[in-house]
Amino acid sequence: MIIPCTIIRLLKTAGTLAFLSTALAIPAFAQSNKGEIKGTVKDQSGAIVQNAQVTVTNSGTGAIRTVNTGDDGTYTVPLLDPGTYQVEVVPPASLNLQKAIQQNVIVQTAQTVPLDLALQTGTVGAEVTVSTGPSLLETETSDRGSVVTGREAATLGPQLYATSDPHSRRRSCE
Repeated sequence: MIIPCTIIRLLKTAGTLAFLSTALAIPAFAQSNKGEIKGTVKDQSGAIVQNAQVTVTNSGTGAIRTVNTGDDGTYTVPLLDPGTYQVEVVPPASLNLQKAIQQNVIVQTAQTVPLDLALQTGTVGAEVTVSTGPSLLETETSDRGSVVTGREAATLGPQLYATSDPHSRRRSCE
């Protein structure tokens, strides 16, 4: 029977296309592939540092984002592309603190990277560079993110119609 098999193939193709367009459209509204870095800047005694300039540089693209710490010493740099970043904190000139640089900060999809920094007392213009990366363990939220390639998404369609029941009476038209 050529006609029923052709119709079944068309329905499978239409169903797969409908599923993929829905599956790819809904996450576009609900999720983002962006991450963020947030934390608190303090001095070596634990006192908060207000109005420190926090500059985040993407090591791969050179893109730069700059924010200032608030009255509570906290900062948030949202909407960062996944990648490796360098975070530089420059204290206000009125404080006798060294600037700090944290290298190899890894931001992943839909991840909040906690990065608290302590500035050391010293001469203005001196800097402290830390090159070890922060923990990869997500402690801020329970969110998980991953990237699905186009090839992986395309292989989902045929799996939806596969059956593992050996006694199934479904006749294959493939």
